[in-house]
Amino acid sequence: MDSIMMNNMSYQWEILQKGQLPLRPDRSIDPDVEHICTSTMIWPVGQTPHASNTLIVDPCFSIKGIHNACLKLIRMGASLNNIGYYYVAHDHFDHTLKVPGRDVRRAWKRFYPMKNGPLSGIRVSHCPGHYSSLTALSFNSVAGQVWVVSDAVLDRDWLTAWEYFWPNGYGDEEIIETWRSVAFIISQADVIIPGHGDEILVTPQLIKSLIAEFPKADYADECPEVVDVLNQRLASMK
Repeated sequence: MDSIMMNNMSYQWEILQKGQLPLRPDRSIDPDVEHICTSTMIWPVGQTPHASNTLIVDPCFSIKGIHNACLKLIRMGASLNNIGYYYVAHDHFDHTLKVPGRDVRRAWKRFYPMKNGPLSGIRVSHCPGHYSSLTALSFNSVAGQVWVVSDAVLDRDWLTAWEYFWPNGYGDEEIIETWRSVAFIISQADVIIPGHGDEILVTPQLIKSLIAEFPKADYADECPEVVDVLNQRLASMK
């Protein structure tokens, strides 16, 4: 997994839309749950969000999601106009730029991809498996290393079950790559913001659970280094 380090600037974040999945790791489906991604706003510590310093990751909003996001921004004393840049971690339809409503779309017409922006101190890491070119963003924060990983980790339940989004029809190499990406993220992150859920704290208890359950994962015997990486991170936390 490669990464690009820009500098040691510190950032804060706010989840504007908490994602969810109707399909669960046990293959049950909740028809009342909408399939939406987690959308996360990032801006520097000690600064007010404004168009030159604020980024949103995976800005694919539902109608309810953009409404709730606007309410959150208002409570912060901000609005969509305070967000100048966006980042799409991978090209699946449920993560690409989508903003319902004519007036809202107009407000975001001037958004620019992160690569054209002045934001620094954010690392970009390749985390393949779920999607060949999927990338994660990570940055320093008061909570430690925060990793916004999109669908490299779907949510906490999918993570702890060592399950992947099987409707996509992955082959064995893609599944193995997924486990390697998960291990890489766990080895670095203090907080994980997944593709379809709330933030996940990386604790010794979480890592112990992942190590215990990994032998049940598909193709676990073909990537034993995953457990080695998790054990190394666990040892570093003692």
